[in-house]
Amino acid sequence: MNLNFFTGLDLTDDQVDAATSAVRAWCEARQVDPSSAIARSAAGLAIDLVATWGEITSAELFEILLARVPANAPNGTFSGK
Repeated sequence: MNLNFFTGLDLTDDQVDAATSAVRAWCEARQVDPSSAIARSAAGLAIDLVATWGEITSAELFEILLARVPANAPNGTFSGK
């Protein structure tokens, strides 16, 4: 399955790296499979935040993901944006 979250977005390499690092850290902290639906939801939120805020660190994104995306959220639902 090809998951291209970046279609139509103009993100810098640093922004992509921040989102990727934050989601990877969230998956490790929550012991979640990175290919799971909830991990994809976390990635979507991270990308939305980076696209909206512009300058945000991976550490800031990670903290937001921890607060908003529980590992056991059903069907990718969470207290998003």
